[in-house]
Amino acid sequence: MNAQRRRWERERARRPGAHWRLLAQDAAGSLDVRQDGADGGRERLVYRKRTPVEFDEVVVDHWLHVERMDKRAWWARIGDARLWIEIKRSGKVVVSVYRGEYGPVLGATQHGTTLLAAPKKRKTSR
Repeated sequence: MNAQRRRWERERARRPGAHWRLLAQDAAGSLDVRQDGADGGRERLVYRKRTPVEFDEVVVDHWLHVERMDKRAWWARIGDARLWIEIKRSGKVVVSVYRGEYGPVLGATQHGTTLLAAPKKRKTSR
């Protein structure tokens, strides 16, 4: 991770939830609502229309990002995890989870009722 990215993440970590964006769109237009809390100011742009739009993306700081990739597939980043979500024609939802994709694994992963602990760091001797 480069220094600029680390600085950006530290700035946003000071006020979790202060930076967010919600985007919905279709062929006729889009709805884009956002707040940039970096300096306490707000920037908002809203396009309203009568026809319904489909949800496309939501972003909160650097740790939460959910985005529609195509009609039945979604990608998400939550902390260190990457999720790939597929909506089958039957309505069943298939979720694949990849931990450690965006940084070290922090926290535990639970599967059903079994808690899988995060890997412990090894002590290294110098």
